[in-house]
Amino acid sequence: MRLKLSEVRRARGWSQRKLGMISGLSRSHISEMEKGMYDPTIKTICRLCKALGCTPNDLIDCEDE
Repeated sequence: MRLKLSEVRRARGWSQRKLGMISGLSRSHISEMEKGMYDPTIKTICRLCKALGCTPNDLIDCEDE
């Protein structure tokens, strides 16, 4: 699973720090997800979607699979 987190975040003009403050996640956690170091849990995806005002389909790229 590849996340499009960086693309969605940048489209809003947000830094990792701003997304972290709004979502309640740390900036380093967001950075690690953007680098593909691990797949986030469903709970984390929901928190990101709520913060970014998007759907899971906007964040998850299923084309690779």
